[in-house]
Amino acid sequence: MHERSLLDERSRAYEGKDGKAWAFRPAARPDRDILLEAQAMIVGRIALLLLVLVTAAAGADAFAQAPPAGPVVRSPEILPDGRVTFRLLAPRATEVRLNGD
Repeated sequence: MHERSLLDERSRAYEGKDGKAWAFRPAARPDRDILLEAQAMIVGRIALLLLVLVTAAAGADAFAQAPPAGPVVRSPEILPDGRVTFRLLAPRATEVRLNGD
């Protein structure tokens, strides 16, 4: 019987200079390769999903409106005698000053 017919189908022989098989190594198993590819694909999709979620969360803060910096003038009222009344919304104010020309 020929020496090569004794080799397992899933193994490959390394041949020396004389042409005789001297060492064996298992060939790549297709099922393991498929599993590794599937794992790599899943990890890639999870990474992409996390990137999209982080980007969306960061972008949501950019569209949020900041509260007004200070008290907002509600309405200037000009009285018949020429005086002007300003109404401000400042519930925690202890003092209000008005400057102008």
